Amino acid sequence: MPKVPVLTTIAATVLTVSAVVGVEASATASGPRSTRAVQGRAWVLNAASVSPIDTDTYRAGKALKLRCQSPSTMAITPDGRTVYVTCAHSVIQIDAATGRAGSAIRVGTGVEGIIDQMVITPDGNTGYVAVGNTVVPINILTKKAGKPIVVAGQQEGPLKLAVTPNGRKVYAVNATTVVPITTASNKVGSPIYTGPTSAGMVITPDGKTAYVLGALNTVIPISTMTNTTGNPIIVGTRSADSWALAAAPNGKTIYVVNFGTRTIVPITTATNMVGRPIKMRSNPISITITPNGQTAYVAAGSRYLPD
Repeated sequence: MPKVPVLTTIAATVLTVSAVVGVEASATASGPRSTRAVQGRAWVLNAASVSPIDTDTYRAGKALKLRCQSPSTMAITPDGRTVYVTCAHSVIQIDAATGRAGSAIRVGTGVEGIIDQMVITPDGNTGYVAVGNTVVPINILTKKAGKPIVVAGQQEGPLKLAVTPNGRKVYAVNATTVVPITTASNKVGSPIYTGPTSAGMVITPDGKTAYVLGALNTVIPISTMTNTTGNPIIVGTRSADSWALAAAPNGKTIYVVNFGTRTIVPITTATNMVGRPIKMRSNPISITITPNGQTAYVAAGSRYLPD
């Protein structure tokens, strides 16, 4: 079971079974909004900054200030060199080494053009952002947005994006469906009906199964080979309020964030059986796991929508 540092509105705390060790984290009064981990660093997105944390020492680095409206989520290139933050109508890039921000990439316009999600393909060449009812590809090398890909009706999504480990497909989670996009052509496949969904999806490292947060605190497995759904997995009561998912690097466990019950619920992927909940001191929002699988970082303490 990985250690779980919790990123709250005050500090990050390393929680183990027998000890509690405080670690300073840069967080605003509104609390952290999301976390990501890659190449020896965990990143915390706040209302006006991005903070790096060394995953070996649990020491927080200097916060990188943001100059954008309503930052909502972030994505990091596989080499860990560049952090991308989605703002109201644009995406900004930050050099991880220097903390300098590059020029903004304009993507959405108007209320329905507000960006809410972003993923980057494993080769680091293309980013995909959710804008209104479309998914917009971004060429990472040229920093230019491509033609929007319509994946839903005006009020249906997408709520979440996930990319397969081989980079061949991006899945867009809508209000009641999941839509596959072939990255080579940016063509949309047949929608996979799931019933009501929430803002959460993760794909196992082997790329064979996607897990989506469903209604009434369930997790719905989807075979990426057949694009069919399996039996819903119950991960809590109606009050559990599931918000986010993360997969262990070895693919053996999926972790579900339950805001209402202040727990992280593990699911064994081989059997889709639910394990004993991990209790949190604050309401968890979002979760990321380090590439070595030893530590999970949980953003907690603020009721912003997770990514």
